[in-house]
Amino acid sequence: MNFPGRWFVRSSTFVLLTLAFANGTAHAQMSMQITESLLMGPWEQHLTVLQSLENTVMGLQDQKTKTAVIDALFFLEPGIGEYEAQVGEVINRLAGDPQFAYVADETSSALSIALDEVHAQFENLYGALGVSGREDVQAAQQSLDELRSVLRLRKPFEIDVVNALGSGIPQIIIGLATRWWHGEEKAALTREYIAALRPRLE
Repeated sequence: MNFPGRWFVRSSTFVLLTLAFANGTAHAQMSMQITESLLMGPWEQHLTVLQSLENTVMGLQDQKTKTAVIDALFFLEPGIGEYEAQVGEVINRLAGDPQFAYVADETSSALSIALDEVHAQFENLYGALGVSGREDVQAAQQSLDELRSVLRLRKPFEIDVVNALGSGIPQIIIGLATRWWHGEEKAALTREYIAALRPRLE
């Protein structure tokens, strides 16, 4: 599934990243509520789990199990894509909308809702494969739950946005946007892996 808006996000964030590296010290001075590891970790962990399960998935013989796995993968791809699109909007508004702080709490809630669907479909996938009890699976789901939980609180995201935009310092704003861009890139890698895996299973 394609997300055309993603290419605009990529081009705009390329400019942001160039500026960030050119002025690389300032944005490190502000403490953030939502860390880069919190944004990147769930996707890195889930991708590792998915890669470890590839042989199991491709070797499925039971048609009922196979159908359940295909269904979960089918819904995971656009679910992650929706989260990516919302993160892209966050990045673009940080870069060009000084009024973004006024809707930061609503944005945080919408991001958490997008992750609700993703978390549920990962649960369906791992349940169908009978691996929900695996330590790495539980750790990946817990990591994703931590991200959606902090976004559901609204306040941490709002504080980050208000502090960055309120500082008036471009490097700090760029630093926050870059942090989210790194998380979005990890989510994209996970979605792209799923997008490549599902047709092989079908």
